[in-house]
Amino acid sequence: IGFLGWVLMGTLGRLRAWRNRRSGKVRKDVHDNRLSVPSPAVETLEDISVPPPLVVSFDAPSQVLSSRGEPADEHEWPRLAKAVLKHTPARIRAGGHVRWSLLYSTDRDGCSLNTLYRKAAEISSREESVLLIRDESGACFGAFCTQRWQKRPMYYGTGETFVFKLKPEMEVFSWSRRDSFFQLARKDFLALGGGPTSRGDVQGFALRLDSELLQGTTSESGTFRNPPLSNDPEFKVVVAELWSVEPGRRSTLSKKLD
Repeated sequence: IGFLGWVLMGTLGRLRAWRNRRSGKVRKDVHDNRLSVPSPAVETLEDISVPPPLVVSFDAPSQVLSSRGEPADEHEWPRLAKAVLKHTPARIRAGGHVRWSLLYSTDRDGCSLNTLYRKAAEISSREESVLLIRDESGACFGAFCTQRWQKRPMYYGTGETFVFKLKPEMEVFSWSRRDSFFQLARKDFLALGGGPTSRGDVQGFALRLDSELLQGTTSESGTFRNPPLSNDPEFKVVVAELWSVEPGRRSTLSKKLD
């Protein structure tokens, strides 16, 4: 390369550097007169959007977690409520607040399945509900239901339905996709789950309650692939509650969950 070639290459190099400085791709270091690539932007904690903690509110205390007439730990019920809500559809938690409203309680409204159906019909804006039960053994369990409890001849509901244990240990059993036996509401009983079990049994209700809500049964079901929810497959109900769950505002009984 001759002299003119070196001059041309130098000129082109300076032109590229000038264009890069104008476009912001490189900067000139004022201390040592070198060209350097800008450091990448560092994301700080302030730049990261952190969702606010979920807040739940209750219009009444739950008796399901009480024991021998003693009130439950005031912090335990909000923690377990959060654990249940974690598995519900995102639309319920989207606003950061969830309101629990007590629709029916055997302690408050008497032991009657017809009364439970009547109270469930009072759900106005949403149909989702949570059924909670405590039996004589002290086990606490229940179900999240996506449609209103009302008498129907056949199974109904959706795959967002699930059953769970609260005590002695929290466990959730979601839809197995093997069948669609979600909710069954008859005149003389209500039930969740069914279908052939892993043992080949023809029918296995995950949870069944009689017309007086005093006796119940639980077993493995094909719908949720759950073990029995209670310590005893045939249990006696101490208290049963039906709650509606919907986006709402904080009330005087609201609990912040961290």
